[in-house]
Amino acid sequence: MTDIKTVTRSTSKRLPKRSYKRKNIPRGPTNDLVITTSWSVSSISSGTVGTIAFTIAPAFSSSTEASGMSTLFSEVRLLAFKLFACSQQAPSPVAHSTLFLGTNCEMNATTNSAPTSRISVANLRRKKKWVTTDRKILTYNMYVPRSVMPLPILPSGSDVPTLVTPYAGSPGAILGWGDGFANSTQYLTGIEVTATFHLTGRV
Repeated sequence: MTDIKTVTRSTSKRLPKRSYKRKNIPRGPTNDLVITTSWSVSSISSGTVGTIAFTIAPAFSSSTEASGMSTLFSEVRLLAFKLFACSQQAPSPVAHSTLFLGTNCEMNATTNSAPTSRISVANLRRKKKWVTTDRKILTYNMYVPRSVMPLPILPSGSDVPTLVTPYAGSPGAILGWGDGFANSTQYLTGIEVTATFHLTGRV
């Protein structure tokens, strides 16, 4: 008779002890905060001669968080701005055409004005065209100057001054223009914009 022996080997290893040293975690209020906020924009319609001309620009005061954040931070600068919209009209029988979009860096939410022709958009930054029969959501990222990033900071209540400070605060405006549309017809709806701001200057 043969004896059968079972040998059990332990594969467990002693784990190193974890270090629970206290890390230097800053306490108290921070002087900087980056927030992304959004708000709705009115629908866009064609005029009496079948043209669409619009402008949309960022401003910290348009943010739903502006009133609350202004009590905590006194200065702001724009980091990013994005537009979302969708076509309101079915492909037929309404006339459709192409919208041309671009960023005007010399305007802001106080000084912006709608373009008067395609030429007003043709030489702008980050040009894009979009056909209103496209069932996909229109998205447009406004150009924010990177050569001077980060942008100079302005007071949170004056980030879009009447006398524009070049590339400071919340500069820039989205301009859109197109012709060949039906007269006095709503084409774009569900328009939302998102903006990312850097807040600083703890109050």
